[in-house]
This record gives sequence, C-alpha cells and structure tokens, in this order.
Amino acid sequence: MKDNHRKEQTEKFALSGLAFCGVLLIVLVLFSFLTSCTVEDDDLLTPQPTLELDGRLPIDSNGFYHLELNDSSNQTIHTISGTVGNTLYWDEPIKVEWNSNLYWEYEGEDVSTSNQASYVVDGKVHNVVDITTFITIMKVKFTTCWC
Repeated sequence: MKDNHRKEQTEKFALSGLAFCGVLLIVLVLFSFLTSCTVEDDDLLTPQPTLELDGRLPIDSNGFYHLELNDSSNQTIHTISGTVGNTLYWDEPIKVEWNSNLYWEYEGEDVSTSNQASYVVDGKVHNVVDITTFITIMKVKFTTCWC
C-alpha cells in the first residue's frame, strides 16, 4: 500500500512538473515575441542624416542664386557644397543622389547639367554644375536623396 501511494505521489509530481515546464515554455515564447526587436525599432534609433546646402553664390530677395556666366568659354562650371550631419552611426559610405530640372540636348539626347551622385567625405558633399552659354535664363531646382 505504501509503495502504491509513493508511486501515485511520484506520478503526480512528474505530471505537475511537466505542466509547469510547458506553461513556462509558452510564457517564455510569448515574452520573446512581445519584446523582440523589429526593423522599425532599429529605424527609430538611427538618426537620419541632415543636409545643409551652400550654393556659394549670391541670393536675391526671392531666394534664387545668381551665377554669372563665363564669357570666355562655352561653359560655366560651378560647385555646390553641402554639410552632412548625423553621420556618427553610419558605418557605410553615404551616397547623395542629385536631381535637377536643368538639362540640355546633345545629339538628340537629354544631358543633365549636374552630377547624378556624390559621396560624403568627412561630412562634406559636393556637386558640380556645368552651364553652357546657350542657357541664359534659368531656374534650377535641386533635390537630393540618401541611398
């Protein structure tokens, strides 16, 4: 009789231990799903780079830059500079893509007067603009994106 009672107690203990382990496993799995990192969490922690452009030209009251064309050449080359901030946590090179609404036509093809992309070096970025003397009045719009 004593052996039967001991056997029943052992079986109850074993079953309750298995149930406890099962519940613990479910709780741990649920906890890990609720507290795990997601891609969105990583994006919130990394500050986006900032860009402050310097046209290196005089600006009128409307906010437009004025570039004087070179009379002794068919083209006027000008460099636009920028300072890039919030790059402390970026391990990879930062590429800035440039887009402009200013094109000229060469042999039936549209040719951009601006570099299409440049890389940030020591927090600085530059873009070279090539204006031909055939263009006398223009309004240029630049847009940038991080790649």
